[in-house]
Amino acid sequence: MVVLDKDFAALHPPGTAYAACSSTKEAGRIYQEEWRSESISGVVMTCLGRMPAMCHRNVATDAALDFFRLAGIEPPSQLRTYGSDDEALAVARGFAADGLRLATIYPHIEPIRALNAELVDPALYDWLNDKSNIEHLCPAPFIPKRRVLSRECVPSLRPGEQVYPLVAKGAVAGANGSGEDVRICDNEKDLAAFLSWFEGIPVFKALILEEVIGFTTTWCLNYAVLDQEICWLGGAEQLFSGPGEQSGSCIDPALRPPAEAVDIGKDICAAAQAKGYRGFAGLDMCVDADGQIFFFDLNFRLASSTCFILLSAAMEDQGLVGVTVGGEFQGSISDVLPGLEDLARAGRFVPLRLYEGTASKLADAPGVVTGFVRGDDRDGALDLAKEFKSRLNQ
Repeated sequence: MVVLDKDFAALHPPGTAYAACSSTKEAGRIYQEEWRSESISGVVMTCLGRMPAMCHRNVATDAALDFFRLAGIEPPSQLRTYGSDDEALAVARGFAADGLRLATIYPHIEPIRALNAELVDPALYDWLNDKSNIEHLCPAPFIPKRRVLSRECVPSLRPGEQVYPLVAKGAVAGANGSGEDVRICDNEKDLAAFLSWFEGIPVFKALILEEVIGFTTTWCLNYAVLDQEICWLGGAEQLFSGPGEQSGSCIDPALRPPAEAVDIGKDICAAAQAKGYRGFAGLDMCVDADGQIFFFDLNFRLASSTCFILLSAAMEDQGLVGVTVGGEFQGSISDVLPGLEDLARAGRFVPLRLYEGTASKLADAPGVVTGFVRGDDRDGALDLAKEFKSRLNQ
């Protein structure tokens, strides 16, 4: 049995419920397909513990719950499910009537926000997650050199006058992620193409031009911001399949983030805490060849590595190396989970999200399985990741 040192109830202020219910409108630049709002509600399933919570019923099917138990993970003890926005509103209204404040990953749908029971003020959430505001939270020596141009100033930018390579980023008021709004530009042609694309995205409020850091490693540092303390949860190394293309995360006991970076991250979280923020923070940073630390993205929400970190710390065999895995497929999760049972029983595959796309009323919803594999060393974990992908696609 996997026993968390701290579940979500311990990592939020008292009197908080987790109520993940968003949409493409509220999530902004995170995803485009509406079925993902159902699927993403399930990324918290393994770590909620005793926290009152709700998620979409398609991530809490009998097959999913049984597989979590097979892997040694007890499902949440106070879980409510919903199948529509109206049902989600009814559950959220019940939480609010009990005096609970509502935490989420991405902003709630408008009827839930109208309950005025948010753990984090939506305007503060938008401001903290806006990439153009990093200077107000992170000490200047630890931010890559960059320029922030308002949308109105972008048309006057001359690609031929810039120094390359550079990183171009679109900034929105609110959450974005997965590198969708970030491009590495090696030359004038690349930047011109990015600017043309930028112009067609009305929600971009600013353009950020940032120096390229020749990093040796990058990390997502995870924290929980409480009323009286900042709780360090751990860090996950970021893996890349190509320049600027993150492919997953790794937790290797032989490789830890710099202690100085952890302390700087705590200071960043304290600045957000002072403004009223409570909840998770995932801060992306890197170390260059000279050992210099840079923070390049601040995410004041649950990160893709948060539950990976929490569960990894609770596993036996702490010497194993973990690598995240996942995939989408056509058909039912009941068809693919049996092929992963032996890995789950052996503690070599740990599930994080199990989404039953065939039960969705939304068009083209695939099945989704995400989690992490654990190998004796890094090569062994990467081999298991390939084995996982092979079994998922059979």
